Amino acid sequence: FTITQSNKKPRKPIVFIITFLICIAIPKVEESLPAVEVQEEDPEQKVNMNQLFQGKRGVLFAVPGPLLLDTHLPGFVQKAEELRSKGVQEVACISVNDAFVMAAWGKEHGTGGKVSLTGMQGTQSFKLSKLLCLCVCVCVCVCVCVYIYIYIYIYIYIYIYIYIYIVRLKVLIRSI
Repeated sequence: FTITQSNKKPRKPIVFIITFLICIAIPKVEESLPAVEVQEEDPEQKVNMNQLFQGKRGVLFAVPGPLLLDTHLPGFVQKAEELRSKGVQEVACISVNDAFVMAAWGKEHGTGGKVSLTGMQGTQSFKLSKLLCLCVCVCVCVCVCVYIYIYIYIYIYIYIYIYIYIVRLKVLIRSI
């Protein structure tokens, strides 16, 4: 079963399911972020997430923590200037860690003001946590959908392969 538009390649329904799940979780362009305080570099230095991006074009990405050292942050640090040349004024990373962990992680990767690192630990950031949780849930749903999709394809492939093998075996037996 495929869904086709006149000028596009056929797409499987799973693509539409994944797209729908991602679209409901990610904030829309021009949508305000929750007005919550997060920590920047020092637990005493708090910044309102809504004010950090107010009137600016920005990129906000979330990580579960610095345990994914070479996965998320380095790419944003490397591309920060390119993003700024395209009109992005603020690049920020948010995590559930405290400000000390985020500051150490930033020093290790040489963010140097290119990427703002903010922590949520100890802040009253239920709304933002809910948003991040929703994004994580969507990622998990996408992974599960892809896994099921691949599993079904493999199952069908094996079934067809076995069926063809049995048919060939029957033909071989009849010829003997």
